[in-house]
Amino acid sequence: MMATVEEPGGLEGRAARELLKWARANRRDFPWRLETDPYRLVVTELMLVRTRAEQVEPVWTAFFERYPSLISLAQADEEEIWATLKPLGLAWRARRVIEFAHSAVETRNWQDELESLPGAGPYVRAAVRVGAAGRGELPVDVTIARVIGRYFGIHARGEARRSASVLDEAKSMGSRSRRFFHAWLDLAALVCRPTQPACQACPLNLTCRSAADRSDRWRA
Repeated sequence: MMATVEEPGGLEGRAARELLKWARANRRDFPWRLETDPYRLVVTELMLVRTRAEQVEPVWTAFFERYPSLISLAQADEEEIWATLKPLGLAWRARRVIEFAHSAVETRNWQDELESLPGAGPYVRAAVRVGAAGRGELPVDVTIARVIGRYFGIHARGEARRSASVLDEAKSMGSRSRRFFHAWLDLAALVCRPTQPACQACPLNLTCRSAADRSDRWRA
């Protein structure tokens, strides 16, 4: 028997409260989640590309002990930067970090020009804005796009993170807290996984389109 979606559209009211309640009990604690320095937030996002957060954590701590500021990174020996980031894999990552640092120190008000700098883009810009200010529109990367797509029943063609429908739904949620952003990331990592999502454990399963479609597989 198919489940009934209780609230059409949006992530407001009860659904948003259930997500945040779940997040309080299940949130993952990483040092960058309390970070507000835009420089550190940009580099953190570059570290996290296609890499598990648990793998990034020890490298993150060592990296910023060595390069605590944008200037220190821009002036650093490139071979040392490569060596520091090597445990994270992806050979292009260190090059992107170096290019970002050099471009940022040469750009007046680089934070205002962030999206045009190497390694940045709409997601990094939005993630930095939320991290630095504590509020902002929900940043949409591959993982958050997956959850939004499933929740709203959007079957995007191509990359979901570039889907106009997915981006519109994220924008419709308005300005939200840093905690709300982290809740989406944790939900994507722990419950709404790429394969075999744990719909029965999801705080949004009563309002999720995909959970309703899958209900006959996991409801008793």
